[in-house]
Amino acid sequence: MNPTHTNNPLHLHHLPTLIWHFTESNIPTFVLPNSAFGFLGALSGPALTTSPTPPHLSTLLPRLPLLILFNWALVFIFDLSNQRLPESIHEDHLNKPWRPLPTNRITADQTRRLLLATIPIVLGITYTLGVWQETCPILILTWMYNDLKGCD
Repeated sequence: MNPTHTNNPLHLHHLPTLIWHFTESNIPTFVLPNSAFGFLGALSGPALTTSPTPPHLSTLLPRLPLLILFNWALVFIFDLSNQRLPESIHEDHLNKPWRPLPTNRITADQTRRLLLATIPIVLGITYTLGVWQETCPILILTWMYNDLKGCD
């Protein structure tokens, strides 16, 4: 049997755990630092924007979860794209055996399908947040890095 294909369906109730396992190692290295950078950049106010006054903390704090969602959603797409590749699965078997593909929680083909479903969802979320223009280049760079082997 080909390990990249299976007849076992991916159940929605497994999705939160699966998202966590795909992204957990990138939360302290990507999601939190990028979110802090965005939040602190917004606090800088007039130094980095055209606004004459800095935004009030009471305006920014309610938006912090949205900032984290933005970063987490994009790292999820990157991780799906990256971890589904054969060389990444092999590397994860050696270095990060708890990830979803080495533990057979999901197959490479299911990961590819999840990636294809996630991209329009994330584009919808970022469109709603007003940051879809920033999202599109990130998605293009993710594709170039992983699928076109720009990382080689």
